[in-house]
Parts: sequence; structure tokens; C-alpha cells
Amino acid sequence: MVLTQIELHQLLPLARTSQQHRRILLLCALAYVERPLVPDIRFNLNRVPDANARLDFRFDVAGIKSLGYLLGLPAVVITTQRYRVNRDEAMCIVLGRLVFQTRLHTMSRTFGRSRPALCAIFNHVIREIFDCWKSFIYFNDRLVQRNIGAYCDAVYSKGAPLGNVFGFIDGTKVQSCRISSTGGGQNFHILSGFKGNDISSRKRDFNKWMSRVRQSVEWNFMIMKSLWAFITFKNLSKIRLSPVAKIVCVAMLLTNCHCCYYGGNQISDYFGLEPPSLEEYLDTVEVVVV
Repeated sequence: MVLTQIELHQLLPLARTSQQHRRILLLCALAYVERPLVPDIRFNLNRVPDANARLDFRFDVAGIKSLGYLLGLPAVVITTQRYRVNRDEAMCIVLGRLVFQTRLHTMSRTFGRSRPALCAIFNHVIREIFDCWKSFIYFNDRLVQRNIGAYCDAVYSKGAPLGNVFGFIDGTKVQSCRISSTGGGQNFHILSGFKGNDISSRKRDFNKWMSRVRQSVEWNFMIMKSLWAFITFKNLSKIRLSPVAKIVCVAMLLTNCHCCYYGGNQISDYFGLEPPSLEEYLDTVEVVVV
């Protein structure tokens, strides 16, 4: 039978001899578990310089505040474990965790919160963002409808043999299968390269020129991994222990937000297109003209 510290302290008055008293004190000492010290501080984003914020969270102070507001987080975030945190601090916890595989104990020195609290807040905000924006992450149809002509022109101007291609799918990471009457990788909406060694010179040229513009889709994964190195630590990404898929999806959404907030990245420079502002990108209000 194992006694708790409270039960051992209750036994102290019942000790009849000094030996029994010393033995109970020894058991109390052995039962004591030293907890890690949580600094008595309160995180205040307004006191963080922009230079530090960009290094620690990838956004400056104004960007963090705008991002949390536009993503639809409430002013006070309350987790299922009843932890309460304001919106700016919750966004900083998520961004700071994604920037690098920082230990929760190390983060507690910045935010003045325990490891369980930081873990609960991080997972809660990730789920809230994903549940709210999952259809938006899958395909932003409103943004594509407004700009599909510019996208096709930009791809064609970089040497693509077709003028109606507006985007690319990384088939190595996101495999797709579509029914086709030809039995190949060609249908009305999706095209893939021609397979085989005995293809004609025209088909070979088609593959060559399309591959030059298609490689841009891989740059976005590189940008995401450089911004949010947390997702590259495979040993800590364990299914059913953490929401791995949701974390990666939210990281890609934040990558797009980073591009919009800072006015572009390698991909937009390559195609000569300016990204929308952060407000335009996250604007989901549909205006119906009557």
C-alpha cells in the first residue's frame, strides 16, 4: 500500500516513539516530488520588440494581432481543460511552438505557464483554426475565381505550353487518382506528364517545359518547413498522440498568411504576381449583388 503525503502527515501525531517519528518523516521526504518551477511572469506582446517578434514568431507585433483577429479567434480563448488565455498570447504560443521544436519547459520561461497548460492551449488553438478553415485550406475557390485569369497568364508567360493551367499538384506528396477514358494521366481538368521512353519529341518537350513551371509547387513545402521547423521533427509527430495532420494543414495556412502579410515570397517573385493582402486572403464574407 502506498500512502500519500497528506496521509503520512496525518500519521505523525500517532507516532509513539522517536524512531517511528523519524521513519514517518523519512517516508514523507521520499514521497515528495519536486515540480519544475514555473516563473511568476505574465506575457505581454506589447512589450516585445518587432525584431524579436519576427525571430520568435515569424510575424511582427501588428501582424500577430491581425492574424489572430482575422482567423476568428475569440478575445479570450478557453480550452476544454479550463485554461484561459487572451488571443494574442494564444497566437504567440502556437507560432512560437511551430517555429522550432522548443521544449515546453523552455516556453514556460517566456509565457509563465506550466507545460500542461502550454500543450493544452497549443492543441486547442490548432483544432479551432483547422475546424474553422478546413474547407478554405483544401481549396480557396473564391480567391481562385477572382484571379484565375492572372494565374493562367503568369504560368503561360514562364514558358508553359498551355495557356489554361493555373496551379500544380505535388503528386509525390498528394497522390491523386481520376477516372479517365484514355487510361493515362489526362482528363478534362487535370493533366500529368506523358509516361514512357518511346514518346514523341513533342510530348518530351511538353514534359520538359511543364516540369520547369511545375517545380514551383515544391518551393512552398520548402518555405513551410523553413518557417515552421516543428513539422520536420518526425519523431515527435505521432498519430493519436497529437493532431499531426491538423498541425501541418495549419502550418501551410500560416505560410500563405506569411506570404500575404509580407507582400510575397519566392513563388510570387518567380511568376511576377503580387499576393493579396492578409485581409483579402482571409476575407470569407460573401457579398451577394441583388
